[in-house]
Amino acid sequence: MICEGSHIVRFVLNDKGFVEIKGCPYKWDTNLRIISLNDIFESENILSLLKEAHSYNYEDKRLLGSKCWPEEICDWRNESIKEIGVCISRACNIHCVHCGYRADPSEKDKENYFKVLEKIKGNKLKYIALTSVGEPFIYKKETFDYLKSLTLNDCEIVKIQTNATLIDEKDINLLEEIKNNSGINFEVVVSIDSIYKENFEKIRVGAIFEKVLENIDYLNKKGFLRNIDFCVQKDNFEEVPYIFHFFSALGLNIKQINLNPVSRYEDYEETEMAWKLINEAYKQAYEEKGFSIEYLKNNS
Repeated sequence: MICEGSHIVRFVLNDKGFVEIKGCPYKWDTNLRIISLNDIFESENILSLLKEAHSYNYEDKRLLGSKCWPEEICDWRNESIKEIGVCISRACNIHCVHCGYRADPSEKDKENYFKVLEKIKGNKLKYIALTSVGEPFIYKKETFDYLKSLTLNDCEIVKIQTNATLIDEKDINLLEEIKNNSGINFEVVVSIDSIYKENFEKIRVGAIFEKVLENIDYLNKKGFLRNIDFCVQKDNFEEVPYIFHFFSALGLNIKQINLNPVSRYEDYEETEMAWKLINEAYKQAYEEKGFSIEYLKNNS
């Protein structure tokens, strides 16, 4: 069966300082092209660069690496790209025990991050995503300046993935002001890996449980809260059956709760147990809402 292609592309900085172009939401590790940051900076049209990079042969010297399906299976060059996510900076203000990144903010990181964000403007995307790696609000002033500069010629919606520790009601009100002035909406995903204060602050070192919940509540009231991200690991296994109930009791108007298994190479059993608990939790939640669980049955 031929894959119809992807509407989503993510730029992710790897450990060697190169950019991984991840262009398939179903097989991020398989659909992968690796280029240099300079290729992005020097491109005249970012969408043309993305489609061109995907068409290179594996042996092409312009590619620094590749693990991509052959064209006869996957050809997303023929699909319109609706979302670009930028994960160039890994700078973060807290240290999660499961996170492999321990990067502090640097001027070079910041410069590269915003240069890439500038390059993706003007393409009438559905989404621009500040996501996956690092904390976007560690560059709070620059991030808000960038958001203020966006128009509907750039995108319709900005997705922001955050640990919600560096923002407050004033910042969330500013998001609302930018939305009203530009017509661009915001969808915020908050990462929270425990529903108990002591365990939360043990896993997400440097974060304050009450502050994060306050921000979640206010984001929800303003209509910006989209999803909750929860990394399942041995430190929170016992919480998994109660996660859906916890967030439901808060009255959150969210689209979904993402349960993500922590993958630590030295602990295969932890990942296996995480997947098992995630499947069971989704089954329970789906059954309660009357949704089909056939997919989960087939993949558990």
